[in-house]
Amino acid sequence: MLLNIKDFLLKNYKLIIVILAGIVLLHFADYYISGFGMSEDSKLKIDSINTIIKGIEKEQKKLDSNIVSYNNEIKKVDNTISNLKAEKTIITNNYHEKIDSVNHYNDDQLRWFFAKRYGYIPQ
Repeated sequence: MLLNIKDFLLKNYKLIIVILAGIVLLHFADYYISGFGMSEDSKLKIDSINTIIKGIEKEQKKLDSNIVSYNNEIKKVDNTISNLKAEKTIITNNYHEKIDSVNHYNDDQLRWFFAKRYGYIPQ
């Protein structure tokens, strides 16, 4: 079978080359006759679409810039929240320590504690 194909190609290689050259020549002729593949109307449509795409890309860059700035603001707010949580924890711990210490005060210490807290000096 392979021998038959090889013999056919060897006997007819000139004809095969002429046919392939003709096909390539017809393709280029069609391309040239049809205006290099594209009409002026099509070229104008593509140019207008490219202009629209460039405008959209500019808007996308603006939006990306806004997203970056918003992310930076979010990070600042997150840091502030973390700091406030840490301060709240410290204050809560101090508050609980004072509440626990009040449980161990005697009467005089309790009077002075509340007097100092509410700005009243007992007599």
